[in-house]
Amino acid sequence: MENTVIKLDEVEDVLSSLGLSIDDLHEVLKAGAAVFDDTPALSPPTTAGTNFYSAVVTELRQRCIPKGFSYSDHENFCTLVAPDGSYQIACCRGIGPVGTVLEDAIISTRSKRGPKTLSAIYKNQISGQELIPGLLPDGDNEVQAEIKTWFLLYDYDGEKINAELSLPGSFSDIKCKPDGWLVRIPLPSVSVALDNNFDEESPEPIDFSIKKRT
Repeated sequence: MENTVIKLDEVEDVLSSLGLSIDDLHEVLKAGAAVFDDTPALSPPTTAGTNFYSAVVTELRQRCIPKGFSYSDHENFCTLVAPDGSYQIACCRGIGPVGTVLEDAIISTRSKRGPKTLSAIYKNQISGQELIPGLLPDGDNEVQAEIKTWFLLYDYDGEKINAELSLPGSFSDIKCKPDGWLVRIPLPSVSVALDNNFDEESPEPIDFSIKKRT
């Protein structure tokens, strides 16, 4: 299965199968917008965007952990983990027509991703075809042992926040960004008016190793 775009009238049911709802994700985005606009104008240019990302991750965890979710910050790759451990959600700013229902839309993350993110995308690609309960014929939905990594992508077009919950299935080695999606779940947009400059998103995971001196 590749490039499956969920129809808008099916989004709520599909999210429910993942233990989420449109209201959950809308409140998450609104939390990001609130701290974004509270960022002082004299802050460094990237501050507001980083604050948005931080608030989105925090609110997503606060809303979902009471439902049985957990979270991981392993190697600075911040995710929300499903109760059964079958999938996790990372958050980042998207680029392109984020939230559109068009199957041929070219969407990616705004900035390059680190090795941890690319490794997660690679695992999505090779870990089997169980993506969302009910999307595949009966008998094909066996839960895979390898955790899948979804992305809550968001962007702002000057009037509203557009977002989608999507499962990347491939990435560009040159650009270090996802370039193909197995499943995209477009969300209804959230109307907001942001005063700050929406020009930065989540910090990149940093991978490094420490060696003893000889």
